[in-house]
Amino acid sequence: MQKSARNISSIVNNDYCVSCGACAQVCEKKAIRYVFKDGLFTPTIDAAKCINCSACTKVCPSNEIDIPSTYGTLDLEFKQSPTCFSAYSNNETIRQHSASGGVATTVVNGLLQKKEYRKAYLLEYNNFQGHANLKAITHAQDVFKSAKSKYIPASIGCVIDDIKKNNINDSIVVGTPCQILAIKRSLKHYKNNNCHILFIGLFCDKTLNYNIYSYYESAYGKYVSFNFKNKQAGGWPGNTLIETKDGCKQIDKSVRMSLKPYFQLNRCRYCFDKLNQLSDISIGDCYLPHLEDPKGISSVIIRTELGSQAIESVQSELTLLPSSFVDIAKSQDINHRKINLKRNCTTNSVYKSIPANVTDGIFLDFEQEASDYSKILAGKKVSSKTGFWIFKVKKRFFESKVPHILKRLLHFIWYPDHGYYVFISGAGFVNKGDHLMRDAVIDQIRQNKPNATITVPEWVFYEDPSYCIKNKILPLQPAQYAFVRKIKRYIYRNIFNRNICIYPEQIDLFLDDSGFKYSDQFKVDKATIAYQKQFFKQFTKKNLRVFFLPQAYGPFNEPESKELIKSVYEFANVIYAREQTSYDYLLKEFSTSNKIKIAPDFTALCQPASQPHVHLKPKSYVVIIPNARMITHTRHDISTNYLYFINKIIAYLLKQGEKVVLLNHEGVDDEKLIREINNSFANALTAITNLDGINVKAVIKESKLTISSRFHGVVSGLTEGAPTLCTSWSHKYEELLKEHQCENNMLNINDLNSSITTIEQALNNPALYSSKNGCNDSLKRKIINMWNEIWENL
Repeated sequence: MQKSARNISSIVNNDYCVSCGACAQVCEKKAIRYVFKDGLFTPTIDAAKCINCSACTKVCPSNEIDIPSTYGTLDLEFKQSPTCFSAYSNNETIRQHSASGGVATTVVNGLLQKKEYRKAYLLEYNNFQGHANLKAITHAQDVFKSAKSKYIPASIGCVIDDIKKNNINDSIVVGTPCQILAIKRSLKHYKNNNCHILFIGLFCDKTLNYNIYSYYESAYGKYVSFNFKNKQAGGWPGNTLIETKDGCKQIDKSVRMSLKPYFQLNRCRYCFDKLNQLSDISIGDCYLPHLEDPKGISSVIIRTELGSQAIESVQSELTLLPSSFVDIAKSQDINHRKINLKRNCTTNSVYKSIPANVTDGIFLDFEQEASDYSKILAGKKVSSKTGFWIFKVKKRFFESKVPHILKRLLHFIWYPDHGYYVFISGAGFVNKGDHLMRDAVIDQIRQNKPNATITVPEWVFYEDPSYCIKNKILPLQPAQYAFVRKIKRYIYRNIFNRNICIYPEQIDLFLDDSGFKYSDQFKVDKATIAYQKQFFKQFTKKNLRVFFLPQAYGPFNEPESKELIKSVYEFANVIYAREQTSYDYLLKEFSTSNKIKIAPDFTALCQPASQPHVHLKPKSYVVIIPNARMITHTRHDISTNYLYFINKIIAYLLKQGEKVVLLNHEGVDDEKLIREINNSFANALTAITNLDGINVKAVIKESKLTISSRFHGVVSGLTEGAPTLCTSWSHKYEELLKEHQCENNMLNINDLNSSITTIEQALNNPALYSSKNGCNDSLKRKIINMWNEIWENL
């Protein structure tokens, strides 16, 4: 992970600089100066002067930006609904000479004329004249010189200089997202957070390096002035206009768009803030299909009260058409910026604490990533006629089919597999506890091995193929002759360029989350043991790591059970027992082993669905989670009494006026049992059978009381703070209750009266039957420590 640098050298070295000049301006020792290199003005540090005070890193808009504290809720989460308009200036001259609707020019001009603000910091730059700078403008008539899009990185040194002099109050700043971020960081650095400043943020879709000027000059001749977007010919969104001594040249907008991938700043590839979220008013081109106008219209997002006051002050000078944030955001395709955030997750580069829900399901094509950055490197070298012609050749190469043909030929001859493959063995989709375990494991892999290919057994894949395909989870192919496997891998990877045949010998990390599989309670025969041993032998990759995640084990009194767990022990690097009894059973078999460890159930880190798929009033219902195994896998006195017991406690709850919800935590067997129970009550009970793990957890969380015969139903209830009682068919339940200091939460199937008394007490005093203070935090710390131990072990 990138550490906080004491100066901005790491920002420059990693090519994240945006040429804003903030670092040089705040450096009290004048140790930073800007030099022009590869199309950008970048800082160089005089090591003899630098005192490592870190002031430069505090204001840099590319250095470790904490998203929650800086932005709060992201635009990408679509949780906000600010006031929005589609707008344009009523002054036709302003509108004609602006990039879109002339709103920014009209607002700044109006506020300066009314003397509501003293000055405005704007960018005036029409050809390559050195480092562009925002300049303070005090006269309204000077505002018009700064109209139109510039696209190039500009210094905010003038703004920061006035912040230092405490001369920033009653100012307007018009800038890009990174400029506004740097200014706000500078205000915080100089403790000027209470200044009266109106930030007008421009929508930003890539800032370009200064070599773009060299490109146009080499391609179209020397010019006097240069406008990226001009509506004089063809209307909005405008072609590029070059004014030469011989006249003007219009260059089609498609040229400008085709050049962006080559001349964009590398930092732009990590930016999510297209709509300028830190501003008071955000303004950009309007792409709403029903409002496209050759004269140009602007989309306007009012984000603060200060922004609202500014628009209200000049509203007579604007035409304002009501719009919505969702429509604007979609028209600007901001969802595409999730890919940029994903780059940060992969490299830990610019942003920290990225909300996981924003980048869920986003995957990077790393061959495409390399190609994209190669284009940026090509754009850095266009500073002379020679560089221009080399660039033209490279650009044509990139845009032709030649790279793909060469790549296919190379693949056909030789294609080493540099992928990282993780196999999740055990948990499927039908059982909701399995579902939660699988989600917890996948979440950890995505966080710690974001480029890994995740595979599951074929039977798991085909339980829910749509989920697996959506989340790029592949099936592990069944055992075949080694020669056949190699041929199939070669064909799919080298000819079809698809990674759809994953075999055991490719796996780098084997994670087993079976839950409860190795015990005398599950009868096995010699054929099962032989199959498992043969299956384990197929995982032959060098440096393969094997972890059996926390689950219940034992007892092992039967010779077949002993032999089966021995094969697990010989295959694994570490075996985690879920509770002390399982740990003791394992140590009894392997007394001197350092492979055996103990850790709690890891589904506690799984968050329930924020908006469950079923609508039940919170704390108004009692959940009953039955378990068919209580009838098929327990001793005779429990199995024969179980259904009678469940029916009796439901009858008691109904008599007390409680709403009873039957919740399926497994699959077909539990669903049959739920139907049988519901039939006993004339189908008057609410039965829920088709939810996934996180939705089941949400239903349990909001229950008034949960009575569960399924282990992970108990886990979900206790970890989410719901009062939870249970019946038991294994030692794992008693140990779980002990971890949460809830030893009295067990119901005795053979003692109906005491069980009903316990239920009555739980309804009247739920806190007594909920996880005790601190237990959940302690368990979560242990789970995190286990995962850290696993990732450090790789």
